[in-house]
Amino acid sequence: MEYPRVLHVGFNRIGSPTNTGLTLGSMFAAWPRENLFELYTHSRQTRSASGQNLALAPMSTAPVDGLIRTVLGDRMPKPATDGLNPSVRRSGVTPLRTRVRIGMTALNDIGPVWTGGRWLEEIERFRPQVIHSLLGGVRITRFVTALSRRLDVPVVPHFMDDWMDNLFTDGQVFGLARREAERSVRLMLRQAPEILTVGADMRDHYTRTLQRPAEVVGNSADFDLFDRLIAERRPTSDGPLALRYVGGLHLGRADVLRTVGRALDDHRGEGRRWQLTLNVPTHDLGAAQVLAREVGSITSEGSLDHDAVPQAIVNSDALLFLESSDPGIVSFTRLSVSTKVPEYLASGRPVMAIGPRNQASIRTLVRTGVAVHGGDGTSGPSIVDSLGELTRFLEEAPSRDGSERRAFREEFGVQETQERLRRALLKASTS
Repeated sequence: MEYPRVLHVGFNRIGSPTNTGLTLGSMFAAWPRENLFELYTHSRQTRSASGQNLALAPMSTAPVDGLIRTVLGDRMPKPATDGLNPSVRRSGVTPLRTRVRIGMTALNDIGPVWTGGRWLEEIERFRPQVIHSLLGGVRITRFVTALSRRLDVPVVPHFMDDWMDNLFTDGQVFGLARREAERSVRLMLRQAPEILTVGADMRDHYTRTLQRPAEVVGNSADFDLFDRLIAERRPTSDGPLALRYVGGLHLGRADVLRTVGRALDDHRGEGRRWQLTLNVPTHDLGAAQVLAREVGSITSEGSLDHDAVPQAIVNSDALLFLESSDPGIVSFTRLSVSTKVPEYLASGRPVMAIGPRNQASIRTLVRTGVAVHGGDGTSGPSIVDSLGELTRFLEEAPSRDGSERRAFREEFGVQETQERLRRALLKASTS
């Protein structure tokens, strides 16, 4: 098969132990190393880079940011610490210190970029045929556009969240930041013959609004791996059924989990009991333990290495998936398909999906027929009502048609996803 020479530009190393890094690692796992060059900008995630076809852009590429970092060093102001990014609208009263940090983040992001200098010679010798980037902000969008022009190669932007419609929409810098965001996207699209999206809903939306052909290259799962796994847990007839949640507690998820746990407490006298087990990232362990102390039906089992997730979810009777219903968060995540969706589908376990019905992950799980919708996460009675249906799903799972699983694999299988990426970047490189 033909693999074009790709210049990937981003913040997270391909394969690094972050959600984005792992997603990229899965997508590019089959890509010949000699045909892939990784270029990273200075960020909290990436402060150094070395290795074959790997480089860190000098701070001179963002002169304002570079000057601030040089002058302030360790005193460099941290971004807003409320767990929300510049594409998420904050509700309620925002503290003055947070507002100042938000404004400084916006000013820093809309600063100029520069692609001059000898540091590009290594990339020019690599002779990329196409640029791939997840973008996500003004500066990196301008940077990728400038590289595309200098190297005379097309850009294939890869969208994971709807940051374009939501970045700096809270009036940062008196509206200037939003205008610069829109302008940077317009200029980038002139270099983009097509786009990649994380899911079908985003593909349909962006095909219409951006007037570009789009291909779905999203999160994926190794279905062969899941097929080899055998559940290590044997539930007793009178013990609680195991409902498991694997994921972070950011973007309002902790509040939804509290509502779910209390609904399970209310359900204890009706049929089989359910126990909700949480596996969260290390930085969320404290919050998970608080939930476990507050709610009797919640147990915290700590963090899982990425490789341990498949066995953990196969060991469960059912799985919990949730998205926040906060309006500011929903506008950012409405078109996104989570990393957990393919893994949950590959596990063969029924799913309780809680969140806005029109959110892309929720829509995907429900349309596949393996999930019950438990409401938007604000109503305990809606969750209780869905538990009976979840139990029926559990009883019917062994008799499901195998064609259903083949369809899941075609849409979310790791090899199928890698092939869509190869075809899309090859097409763009020859356009």
